[in-house]
Amino acid sequence: MTEFYAITAANTLIQAMSPDAMRGRAISILSMLILGVSPFGALMAGILAQHLGPSLTVSIGGLACIAGAILCSVDLPALTVKGRQLIVASFMPAGMHR
Repeated sequence: MTEFYAITAANTLIQAMSPDAMRGRAISILSMLILGVSPFGALMAGILAQHLGPSLTVSIGGLACIAGAILCSVDLPALTVKGRQLIVASFMPAGMHR
């Protein structure tokens, strides 16, 4: 269920920060990444589970998630500021951007 919230948040941010002329392209790339990369991850997990066993595969996946969360948490404050600036700028009338 948490994945649903992350996808919804990413979709909302992409739509809010994309220029009108590029919004459809941005959403299509996001959809391709979300739907297109998952089968490769499942294939990789299956191959690892076959060679290393399911317990070790799940442990490796958990460690990868923790490492990714740590990396994202380091960059999150800067990304949050940049995202807010882009969202505010998208609602300003033309000519008022800095």
